[in-house]
Amino acid sequence: MLDPLQKEELSQFIAEFADDQCSRELLLFLGRHPHTRFGRLVLVHTLSAQNRDIERTFRHLVSKGVVKTCAENGVSLYWLTEAEPQHSLVLHMAALNRPEWQLLLERVCAQNSG
Repeated sequence: MLDPLQKEELSQFIAEFADDQCSRELLLFLGRHPHTRFGRLVLVHTLSAQNRDIERTFRHLVSKGVVKTCAENGVSLYWLTEAEPQHSLVLHMAALNRPEWQLLLERVCAQNSG
């Protein structure tokens, strides 16, 4: 269970991606597999977004330092950063159950619109 400070930090982190479903999906996926490097095509098939959204998402998350990337043998690989606090925030995000996730996302969206 998160303490109030951790909840606030997680809320602020999620707020950065509140209007970007593709980023949220990718972060949740990587948070469930935090020590695995995935090829680009594997990640593309896990996301429900259009190709142009996926390209933007990869660029955005890499530029924010949340996702790392490299090319090995001509294959682009992506993985969750090990840098803190981003690593822990994504793990906390991925560990939320559905009701907790919905409640937190609704709270963040309400703060963003208000």
